[in-house]
Amino acid sequence: MYQSFIGLEVHIQLLTETKAFCGCRNEFGHEPNTNVCPVCLGYPGVLPALNEQAIRMAYLVAKTLHCEISGKTVFDRKNYFYPDMPKNYQISQFGSPVGRNGHFAIETGGAIKRIRIHDVHMEEDAGKMIHAGDSSYLDYN
Repeated sequence: MYQSFIGLEVHIQLLTETKAFCGCRNEFGHEPNTNVCPVCLGYPGVLPALNEQAIRMAYLVAKTLHCEISGKTVFDRKNYFYPDMPKNYQISQFGSPVGRNGHFAIETGGAIKRIRIHDVHMEEDAGKMIHAGDSSYLDYN
């Protein structure tokens, strides 16, 4: 007989004033492509700058989920092509996330069940596609 294991990847949006890796406003619902800069769009020669508020929030999430907090956090480039990703890479964390090996508890059937958390990490959200009729549009806000 086989035992099933189910894994979930859960994304949360950190409600910061600016984006995670540049100083552009982090505002939902604005006119498309009005909160962008050379960093967002991946222009040659530009470098990201980590949003301190975002990393503090990520550490708070990791602590809340009882994770082992990393002493050193590293960001990686995850390379792939997707239409709403102007850089063809995503800034993410793989080897050194904010936290690892966490958990939270739920009650089920009158018993407490511990749910394991593999890791808590940050990554950028590139953009979104808007489909209207026969056309598709890109919004990098």
